[in-house]
Amino acid sequence: MTEIFGTLGPACAQVNILEKMFLEGMTGMRLNLSHTGLKESEPLIGSFWKAAQRAGVNPQLLIDLQGPEIRIGALPAPLTLNESEEIIFSLKAQTLPQKTLSDLCRHEGKPFLVVTQLLASMEHSPYPTRAEVSDIFHAVMDGAAAVMVTNETAVGKYPAETIRYLKKTAQEAEKVKRKASHAALYSV
Repeated sequence: MTEIFGTLGPACAQVNILEKMFLEGMTGMRLNLSHTGLKESEPLIGSFWKAAQRAGVNPQLLIDLQGPEIRIGALPAPLTLNESEEIIFSLKAQTLPQKTLSDLCRHEGKPFLVVTQLLASMEHSPYPTRAEVSDIFHAVMDGAAAVMVTNETAVGKYPAETIRYLKKTAQEAEKVKRKASHAALYSV
């Protein structure tokens, strides 16, 4: 199953909106610390956990650290990891096409997350474009372990609807992948 991530922000700061997003299929969220701190984000994080609990979801919270100086230096807050938890540092490799990066990750057996303004039009519109739906579909077909939206849920007008389309499109791609895989098994 493809993980579905939104981004925390003012548009989805209320518990009831976050709960709707979880009920639409969101499995986790990103907290962007580029313009704020962890301490200032505590109310937002609290709303996130409360909404998840109400929706019966055990979500992941990804924390995007502020700027290069912190990314290569110390973390802005104490961080304790249990044995089953992990921390992932991402590299921004924007010079390679997404398909090439997807192929590299699959070849290395590494899960990857696609975050490329997947539903940018939904920041202002309740419906995605065909091109956006196609991009999500292909990301999942290419093996993405997760897909994430950013401004669409952080500051957009339709955060729950955005998650609904993201999840629905990912599910359709997963169905096609399963059928193709099943057909390949029996075509030999």
